[in-house]
Amino acid sequence: MGDLDSMSSSDDEAPEVVSFNSSKKDTVERMRKAKEVENREKNERKQQRMEVERRNVQQKEQKKSRLLSLDVIKQANKTMEEKEMIENRKREAANDDDKESDEGSSDEDDSRPTAKRQVLSLNEQTALYHKHVQSDAATFKQNHFYNGRVRRITAAQQKSQLLKRAARRKK
Repeated sequence: MGDLDSMSSSDDEAPEVVSFNSSKKDTVERMRKAKEVENREKNERKQQRMEVERRNVQQKEQKKSRLLSLDVIKQANKTMEEKEMIENRKREAANDDDKESDEGSSDEDDSRPTAKRQVLSLNEQTALYHKHVQSDAATFKQNHFYNGRVRRITAAQQKSQLLKRAARRKK
């Protein structure tokens, strides 16, 4: 009951006299703290934006590296096609030489050694080439669509991860 009497008596008394200077100091201090809090929040938002930007740049670089591998595959296919065209021209030239020699005399054909020439079936060669291209394409497809995928996260997930990390650091 003693507490109630003391409270009621303090209500009856006049408020304490607060000087202008002390009131001004309190107000300035509160404003300074509010400004600090605002600046801290602003810096946190800026830091989050910078982190998102860094993550996006990293994802773009990863995508470029995957696209670079596509360029390498295209270059390899182009090189293979060029080699195949050169081999076809050589075969055509060899076939033309054979036709000319067949028209000339058949005795010369019998005396020529045939071991120097190696005959390849076009079907066998194209089958080898197609298997190689198909396996490369399948590998590229697997890597491009299913491997190394960059996981994107929402802002809420990002914030929760940051809070978890901060909590771990405090422990």
